[in-house]
Amino acid sequence: MRIIRLFGIIFLCVLLFTSCDLQTVFIEVNLISPSNNQIIDKSEIKISWDISSNESGYKFNIYFGGATPPPLYETGFMGNGYTIQNLEPDTDYYWCVEAESDYGRKKKSAVYHFKTTSEQKKPAQLVEPEESANDVSLLPYFKWIGFPGESQEATYVLLVESGRRMTPIATLIGVTSYQSEKPFLSNTNYSWAIETRFNQENVLSNVQSFKTTAVPEPPVLLSPENSAVLTENMATFQWSVLVNENEGILYDLYLGKQRDSMLPVVESYDQQSYSLNSLAYGIDYFWMVKAYYENGGTCVSEIGKFSTIEGNLDIDSIYPDDGEHYIPLNTSLEWDYSGNLDDAVFNIYFSKQTSPSFFRSVVGSEFLDLTNLDPESAYYWKVEALVQDEVVAISPVNSFNTRKADNYPPEKPTNPYPRDYGNQIPTDLTLSWSCSDIDGDPLSFDVFFGTSSYNLEKITDKTEVEFYYLENLAYDQQYYWKVNSSDGKKETQGEVWSFKTLDDPDIQIPIVHQLSPQKNAKDVETNCVLSWTGENANSYDVYFGESSSPPYYETTTDQTLSLSLEKGKTYYWQIVAKNGEEETYSMIWDFTTEFGIEQADEVAREMLSYARNSSFIETTTFSADTNWGSMYFKEEYLQDTYIDDFYFVLRATIVNHQDVFFPLEARVSGPELGSHFLLGRFASISELDNAFTDEAVTSISLEQMLTDVERIKFFFSNQWYNLELFRAP
Repeated sequence: MRIIRLFGIIFLCVLLFTSCDLQTVFIEVNLISPSNNQIIDKSEIKISWDISSNESGYKFNIYFGGATPPPLYETGFMGNGYTIQNLEPDTDYYWCVEAESDYGRKKKSAVYHFKTTSEQKKPAQLVEPEESANDVSLLPYFKWIGFPGESQEATYVLLVESGRRMTPIATLIGVTSYQSEKPFLSNTNYSWAIETRFNQENVLSNVQSFKTTAVPEPPVLLSPENSAVLTENMATFQWSVLVNENEGILYDLYLGKQRDSMLPVVESYDQQSYSLNSLAYGIDYFWMVKAYYENGGTCVSEIGKFSTIEGNLDIDSIYPDDGEHYIPLNTSLEWDYSGNLDDAVFNIYFSKQTSPSFFRSVVGSEFLDLTNLDPESAYYWKVEALVQDEVVAISPVNSFNTRKADNYPPEKPTNPYPRDYGNQIPTDLTLSWSCSDIDGDPLSFDVFFGTSSYNLEKITDKTEVEFYYLENLAYDQQYYWKVNSSDGKKETQGEVWSFKTLDDPDIQIPIVHQLSPQKNAKDVETNCVLSWTGENANSYDVYFGESSSPPYYETTTDQTLSLSLEKGKTYYWQIVAKNGEEETYSMIWDFTTEFGIEQADEVAREMLSYARNSSFIETTTFSADTNWGSMYFKEEYLQDTYIDDFYFVLRATIVNHQDVFFPLEARVSGPELGSHFLLGRFASISELDNAFTDEAVTSISLEQMLTDVERIKFFFSNQWYNLELFRAP
């Protein structure tokens, strides 16, 4: 019996080891570097591979040579990378790797090929613009001959200089021409060169110079004359320009009721006169002309102003915008009437037909609530105004499309930093990404990170910002990461991205990180201080402006920069850390400064419909006594409601002890509203009195609010909320 048991144990062990070995057979050997058919410009190369198994104990047989299939080159190698030296120039090589388990089972990869280049590395030959060329377009076209010939593998850096230093404006792989997308300065001398990059070796071409063309004078506005008053609702706009002979030129004509919100009424127009017969009566108009010259220059005229006399009234559609998509199933129609609101009756035409039928009438109001619309449907609508049963104004027919009934999943995260397959990434960095949601739901993100694309570890759970700071990463390490987005109802899986950290810790690569204000920061003070943390840097180039690709601003050796900014604007900025010829670019961050009074009024009007039609809004009670005592604000708590950094607006009415009505609007904002928010509606005096409770959290003099000041802010004890009341237009 003991012998039988011994043989049984031996049989089970053999079966177990055999099973383990069988598991190791089912692996794949994946060749990583160099990639198949790559061109190599050096005499040695490190080949690398990995296997689809986390088990250890594998040895590798390397096959390498100038023929296919390649001969056996090395056996029993332990590791995932092998350096081959003394490569011949201008030669084809083939290679593959065979994994061998401890039990002699083998699995071979596919065969890859690469070719070495000739030994000589020549600079690029500059072709266009030619040396000392004049009258070059303000959108120059650059062309050069690469090495060798029209190489499809070399990396070219286009360098341009004007008065200070050669600056890279484009990096191109296998492309030997570049059309500038941004205009150069007119009548200015420039120099340019091409730097050809061969892995760690850079070859600079000769430097050539050129001069851009001069830009003609901007358009001169002729008619209507400035401050003119037109007697009709039509105008003929005329202007003139001083141009060179045979100069090609196109125009955009802009028109608007406000100086800073003009819109184009005609674009790419080749005449200097344009008639418009749909102006409104009793309105101040602003207009200007933008000229686009054939040489790439752009000029803008001064802004002209004229008025139309009092006449017919008009209606402008406000919400939804014509052709807008994803409108909620409970929404509203909104319009703007130029006449006396108290005298008007509005007939609303609304249906799924392109010529909508009569739907409903409203009196003294510029909005109509809609409920239970059909999902994913197109609707058409218009409004006509009647005074004493006579039609005095008609809006155009607008359309919109409703959203689907179910929640939309969030978009897949995009725009990763570091960029996918980025190389030479600092070991201290901030991961960042971009993501949006059709429903406008607040988003949260799960970030996964690791050294293998097959085994990523979650490093943060449900973060609400689009960045994550990492430090003390390993040098010369390939990392993989992804971001999953969630709107609290549905989750979207992100793509797997990768990057590789710095090669050599002894090379003093400049590093910049920990930028402040943070990405997407809101309500930043206009007296702003930019700050960052830098390492191994002698100086920093600051790029700053209102463009998403900010221009160069200044160079500093400090790690702060004080700025005086305008209110209610979004600014973009980037820091370039420099150490000799080494430089590192931070990601581009943006922030928005605090709103001014006029901008707050505009934001409140724009958000009116969202607050009124959101399904999670409920009434919150205000209370005031009839002796001008105090007004109280009670908050209601709504569960499972998530609201991001956003403005909510509610139109309300305040009454005093004489029952005189004052239209007001309330805006509620906060950096992190979480699952609570405040909105309210003023009622009659009796309702206000009855609504008074001991749960009030703050109060203010109603008399002071209506007589002494336009705006009052409420700061609640939990420091989440900021309520601002002001007279509505």
